[in-house]
Formats: sequence, C-alpha cells, structure tokens
Amino acid sequence: VYGDDIRQKLDIYSPLDASSEQQKPVILFVHGGTWQRGDKNQYLFVGESFTQAGYVVAVMNYRLAPQHVYPDYVQDVVLAVRYLSEHVQQYGGDPQQLVLLGHSAGAFNVVAAANDAQFLDSVNVPVSQIKAVVGIAGPYSFVIQEHPDSIPAFAEDASPDAVMADRRVRADAPPHLLMIASTDDLVEHGNTL
Repeated sequence: VYGDDIRQKLDIYSPLDASSEQQKPVILFVHGGTWQRGDKNQYLFVGESFTQAGYVVAVMNYRLAPQHVYPDYVQDVVLAVRYLSEHVQQYGGDPQQLVLLGHSAGAFNVVAAANDAQFLDSVNVPVSQIKAVVGIAGPYSFVIQEHPDSIPAFAEDASPDAVMADRRVRADAPPHLLMIASTDDLVEHGNTL
C-alpha cells in the first residue's frame, strides 16, 4: 500500500537471488487503459519476465477516471516512487537504480512524473533517483477534446499546455526511450512527439 485509496497498491516481484547485500535495479511498471481501466493483476507477466532478467519489479495500480482526473494518477506514480525509495531495499532492490516503465496511459503517467518538476518535488524525491524512463505507445501530446475516450480523465477546461507531458520536459530529466508500433491504430504517431 503506497497511499490511502483502495487503488493505491503495488505488487513487488524479486529475483530469487535478490538480497539487501546484492541489490538489483528496480523497474516500476504502470499499466494503460485510457486512465479509466486496467489493473496490476493483468501484468503478472511483466513482473515475472523482468525478475528473470535480474530486476526487482513493482507493478502498480493508480486511481482511475472519471472519479480521479489529471493530475491524480500522475501523483500516484510519484507516491509509488517514494514508497519504493523507502522500502524496496527489503526486497533486494536498489532505490538509486530506478527505471519507470509505462504502457499507453501509463506511459503518459511516467513521462509526466519524471519531467514535471512539481510531481517529484512534492514527495521530496530527486529526479536523479530515476535512471531512465521507458514509454510504450504513450500519448504525450494531444488535444483532449479531439479524443473522446480521454475526456473523462482530464478536467473539462484542461488545455494541452497545462497538462500534456511533452510541455513539461526538464533539462535534468533522465534518459527516455519512447516507443510506438508502426501499426498502432489507437495512439497516433503525432501524439508521441
């Protein structure tokens, strides 16, 4: 549990050889679902795959729209980062070697969390603790009103300049790898720039 809401939970997967003496790098995975659906329990394969490769993995849930709109779900990412900073060592993870990984809406969440200074600063986590950000099929730049599926996840008067992840890139941001499939018909290529 990383917060007070029923959705503010994460699962931690550790390699069998993880220990506090031989700490492993950590991956925080954030699911997609247009900020309105999805659950960490659907991503057991993420935890299993990356632990086999030698990582400690946290797969998180976050608060969903329409009850929660931007920035609630981004704040949940930084709350999970803070939780890992304070607790991942007991699972054999190195809190100073943290990678944020997100898919679709989750990719937006991790990019926004790492790039907008207000989020990490609000929980006293230095951006230097995040070593990389990986976004898979993330919508980082779009006009909300042109994408009806996303409307419930943002305030009615939200403008792209106020909420889009690409508008908040910081000079000290960790390296980013942002990927999209050439055949993706849900997230337009222009939304990833």
